[in-house]
Amino acid sequence: MDRVSGEAIEGGAATPARLAVYDAPLDLASITPQMRENLDDELTEVKSENAIDRITSTANPRTLERVPAGARFHARFVLDILCQEDAALVPLFLQGLRLLEDDALGGGGSRGSGRVRFSDLKLAWRGQDYYASGAAEKDLSTAPELGALQTQVRELGSSFLTA
Repeated sequence: MDRVSGEAIEGGAATPARLAVYDAPLDLASITPQMRENLDDELTEVKSENAIDRITSTANPRTLERVPAGARFHARFVLDILCQEDAALVPLFLQGLRLLEDDALGGGGSRGSGRVRFSDLKLAWRGQDYYASGAAEKDLSTAPELGALQTQVRELGSSFLTA
């Protein structure tokens, strides 16, 4: 395998992607009547900003369209566990989501945009029998917030692989 730039990669070092991140549709019920009073469009608000050129002192007004604070989205992630060693990716993935909660998604985080919090979480296991014979998925955990889910996953260990 060749990189776009740089040296060739050893073929044995490449692995399939493990994480699929799906579109996160807006929960329309999360846009309350009080929120709608301040919206510029049906579902979004327009925030005006002004950047000042530090050399010329020229104003550079601009607008940003965003969903209002408090809007909820339904996120879905699928983490493929292809071998026993991949079980360690589950707590690592949850750690990454917690780090994201303390940072921001996309640009504008220092201006208050892109702040996220994950809640009402569900962790499910779909083993080989789910795909081969139509067995039901196994609910491993539900939690109101990420910290609780992390604790449950730590207690679960990799025992879900045998299910």
